[in-house]
Amino acid sequence: MISTNISIENEFSFNVYFNLNKKYKNNKYEIVLKTKIKGEKVSIPIGAKIEKDFWIKRDATHPYEKAKVDSSSGAVKQKECKAINKKIEKLLNFCHDYADAVNIAPTENEIIEYNASTFKEFIQKKLKGEKLADNPDAFITDYINKKEDGKLLSIGTIRNHRICLERLKQFCKDKGYNLSWRLFNEDFEDEFRCWANAKKSSYSLNTVDSTLSTFKVWLKKAEEKGKLVSLSYHHWHTKHNVKSEKTSIVLSEEEIERIYQLDFNSDTIKAKVAPNLNLQRMDECRDLFIIACHTALRFSDWDENIRNAEIITEKCIKVYNSKTKKYVKCPMNDTVRKLVSKYGSFASLPKAPCKSTALNYIRLAAKLASIIDDVTYHTDAGETKQDKKYNLIGTHTARRSFVTNLKKKGIASEDIAVATGHTTLSILEGYDKQTDIERISRLIA
Repeated sequence: MISTNISIENEFSFNVYFNLNKKYKNNKYEIVLKTKIKGEKVSIPIGAKIEKDFWIKRDATHPYEKAKVDSSSGAVKQKECKAINKKIEKLLNFCHDYADAVNIAPTENEIIEYNASTFKEFIQKKLKGEKLADNPDAFITDYINKKEDGKLLSIGTIRNHRICLERLKQFCKDKGYNLSWRLFNEDFEDEFRCWANAKKSSYSLNTVDSTLSTFKVWLKKAEEKGKLVSLSYHHWHTKHNVKSEKTSIVLSEEEIERIYQLDFNSDTIKAKVAPNLNLQRMDECRDLFIIACHTALRFSDWDENIRNAEIITEKCIKVYNSKTKKYVKCPMNDTVRKLVSKYGSFASLPKAPCKSTALNYIRLAAKLASIIDDVTYHTDAGETKQDKKYNLIGTHTARRSFVTNLKKKGIASEDIAVATGHTTLSILEGYDKQTDIERISRLIA
């Protein structure tokens, strides 16, 4: 246990306290370190706030003031209180560092006299140094550029994170804020959304959600390193049920077959694409997409998980689902068997490219397969736009097409869910993108 009595035998002794000081609008109080040295009072804000109900004063069982860690208050509040207590302990260690600095025989240029002024200066320098080391810009940049869990971030992910970081810096510049960890408080989400919507070329809801999701990745890492006090980011709403024609693109079985039949070694294809295009990688990416169209695999499962697929029967494979952390049983039709045979085995299937590269390959393949219908869709801002169908295809189109094509055949949702891994059928039903005309036509047939 760290002592609140800071002393050096036969030299000096003083006690430090942590009190609640200024009250803010959100009913939180500023925590300050207080002491008295040679009769002079010292008060130093520690850079943390807390509600009075979660503050424990020192008593017989608590040798110093601290935040109350109560399981009944919820996981987020527990983490917030633990972070405050960690900061208090760090401040106590700084106080003992000061005592050592005063006591240790100094050199001529490092004389530290024991008084209130040198104590305050010493602690503030420690806090400032800590803040400089914890600068979010440097922390985030370091996260983007360094290996994460032994793996490098993909090129597409790095590009996305850098765009989001620039977006955050622009937000701070426009609002006149310093980019610090304090920025990510209870008001941040609302302020960022208002700023994004007020921009001359306002960001779509999906773009804002995606940006905030990226911020959450950084903040989770910062929380693990003990850099955050406010953990309000856990409550950010980054998923909205926005449905439009653009997000509902599906490929029919006939369109999927046309993409599958493309021969990237043919002179016809080579004459239609850029000479420096890597047709082998495009061929491999097309094959993974086709497998996904017939197995309902998410893009996150195109790589290691599909290569580790276990063959259960001639028509069934078992694949680990990265999102649900569970295994699912997927159908293995003739097309999937032929593609696996092309590479020798599931284990020999090619590695998936980054998502942005995969999208470029898939959309170009769809264009070459003449999937060029005009599609009218509505943006999140309510604008009506039109684009070619191949330009609107995403990696998740494979999974959506899997569900829709099976529903067209009258397959029950319960049976489809075995392959998709859905535990809530209403969510699976949202993947069924049959048109009203298709449904009516089937009734007449």
